[in-house]
Order: sequence, then C-alpha cells, then structure tokens
Amino acid sequence: MTDDASGSPVYRIKVTRDNSLEVTGEEGLSFREGESWEVEPLGSGRLVLRNSSHKPRVVSRRGSTFAWVSSGELFDILNGHHDRLWTGMISVETSMGLKFIYFLHGELVFARSGLFDDRLGEVIYRGGELSLDELTNSAAQVDRNRKFGQVLISSGLFDHVKLWEALKSQVYQIVCSVFMETQAGIEFYPDEEPSSEVRFERGTREFLDRCYSFGCMYQGFTGRITEKTEVHLTNVGQAAVQYPAGTFLGDLICLLETADSVDALLKVSKLKAPYTLMGLMLLMNEGLCRLDKLEPVRLPEGRSYLLPLKSKMNIYEFLLNEVHKVFDSKEKKFPVVDLQLMARTLNEDKHPVLFLNKDGLIHPESVHHIFYQCLAVRSRVIYFEAVVDSLVRFLLQVVKDRLGPESSGRIVELYRKFTYK
Repeated sequence: MTDDASGSPVYRIKVTRDNSLEVTGEEGLSFREGESWEVEPLGSGRLVLRNSSHKPRVVSRRGSTFAWVSSGELFDILNGHHDRLWTGMISVETSMGLKFIYFLHGELVFARSGLFDDRLGEVIYRGGELSLDELTNSAAQVDRNRKFGQVLISSGLFDHVKLWEALKSQVYQIVCSVFMETQAGIEFYPDEEPSSEVRFERGTREFLDRCYSFGCMYQGFTGRITEKTEVHLTNVGQAAVQYPAGTFLGDLICLLETADSVDALLKVSKLKAPYTLMGLMLLMNEGLCRLDKLEPVRLPEGRSYLLPLKSKMNIYEFLLNEVHKVFDSKEKKFPVVDLQLMARTLNEDKHPVLFLNKDGLIHPESVHHIFYQCLAVRSRVIYFEAVVDSLVRFLLQVVKDRLGPESSGRIVELYRKFTYK
C-alpha cells in the first residue's frame, strides 16, 4: 500500500485470469481463504472487483450496466424508470450489502436484500409486531419448503392482511435504506421479475418521494453526530410503557439506560450501525430521548419554496403563545399533552417527524427534520403545510372546548387575519 498525492491510501491488487480466477492483494485488503472473486471490465481501462457471493441471482442473461451514483441521482434514476414503464431489477450496492429493487411496467412492486437486518422477521420485530421470543421461535420453524410468512400464518400470529402489510413495510424499509447512503453502486437487469409483488396505494412516485425524503432526513441527522454526542432518556417510565422490553425500540431503550453516548450505543448494539441510528432518531422523534452535543444545523439559504411552510410554523408559534396567555389569565392549565398526542397522530406510519416540546411548540429537531425532507422533495412542503395547519385548527378547537367561544374569539380572529388577509 502507498499514499497518493492527497495522502489517501492506494492499494495494489494483482488479478490473474486463465481457466480460474486468482486475486491477491497487499496487506490491509481482506481476501479470505476459499472466497471466490470476480473481475468485470468497466468501460475503458477499468475493472470491477467483487466477491462472487455478492453477485445478484438473476434469470435473465442480458448484459447489465454498472454505475456509482449519489442518493439524489439514484432517486432521479428510479423516477426515470417509473416514467419509462420499465420492467426489471436494479441491484444497489450499499455499505451494508446488496439491495434489489424490482419494477413491473414502471411500478415499484418489490424489494429484497441480502442483509440479515432486512429479513421479514427482523422488519416486523423492529416495527413492534413481534416480540424477540416470537421472532426466534418462528425463525426456528423456517426451512426450504416453509417460508417465514407461512410460519406466521400457520401459527396464528398473523393473518393474511397483517402479513401483506408487513411485506409492504419490508419493501418500504429496504428502499428507504438505499437512500440512507450518500453513494451507491447500481446495476440494471432488464426483464428480471420478482418472486412476489406488492402495491402501494398512492403510486410509485409518492412512494419514492417518501423514501428519498426519509433518507435525506436520516443523512441530515447522522451528519450532525460526533464522537462526543450524548444520549439521554427523557422519560424512562413512558418509554417502558410505550415500548416494552422484547420489542425492537424497547430493547434499544434498555441499551440507552447504560450507554450514555452514541458511540457507546453503537458498540453494544447488535444491529448494523445505520439501523441503530435510525432507531435512535425515531426515539428522539417520539420525544423519548434527547441528544446533546450535536453539530449545529446548516440549512441552505435562498429556498423560496419553503416560505409558505415557514409562515405556517410562525403562525402556529404566535397563536400558541397567545393561547398560553389566555389560559394563564383564566388561571387554567393548558392541556399540552393533548396537543402532543394530536401531533403524533399527524405523522405518517413508521417514521414520526412532527413532535412538540413541553410547551407545545414544534421541537427544533422536528423543524430540522421537516426541512431536510422538504429540501429533498418539494412536494413535501405541501404535505407539511397541511400537517401544521391541522395542528393550528386543533389548537383553536381546544381553546373553544376549554374556554368557550367568547374567550376563544380573539384567537380565532388572529388566525383568520394571518391566514386569509
């Protein structure tokens, strides 16, 4: 190994190909005994080297095309294949392993993965639908002739509808995970069809928007974590009730009782680091933990399309402050817990984004996560505008119910003034 002009390490690999393939490398590169490696030409003067076990299993023998792309470019490519009504499989090489995305006449209908953490049972466990014991017992009954889903049905743990939703959740999480990477390698296999198919009610474009915006939110979150970032459970009692031990987030909460930093958590977690960090982000979004010593947020400037959403958030903050004043003047306690519960219901399934602080304001970290999504996909601005406006209208209804129309009249008048004039 030598260093190039920038100081980055440069490895020398010897590749010999006769009747059999032989690959050797300098110390520092991992070539385990008995492993089989393959070399394929990539354009002029370049080669792709990969472990044979990482090669996609395909039926089609048509040639594939390979490329390295950013997460944004991958998003554009998948949307392009949707527009072209393409049928085939796209293999995505990530830092965690291979993921496979299937299109059928332009619709994304399936995804699978070679990663253990992406198996159906693991996805269901992380979603809280199976305990660790149920997962272990069900997995022990799987064999060549009996798949995991069949075990769930025959054991009575799941019915067909619940299993269908689990398959959709698995596809969703696998596709989300490819956008959690800053860069990925992709290969195209035209006409390759999946063994199973699911359908997303709102269509492929909206589905990809959700997955990509989640990935950008995740990258924004993890990009602020340092070796010094601390983790603190904010409400151990509520956390234990909401996510009991034996569920994925419950077990993660148990780890947080002894791991006081992100670095310490990653060392004791059995999951791949991205999935551990994703779970940590979800716990923070649920208001169950707090992260300290994060890098400050640096959102880009000059994005005028965010202004309507910022305006909605400002209106909500102003009205909430006025509502607190009215409740204080009446010597009544403002029901902030109801407001927090309402905010939770406004989130999409699986990945909460909107959460409030102890006063009912949109939490700063929630604001950051919302804007990360909107910067990635403009259509998310409209979605979150509606979410915040729903929260505003709920706030007005709470004031009417608790204080009556006379006391709430001024708050309603302020809302209409800001919104309709």
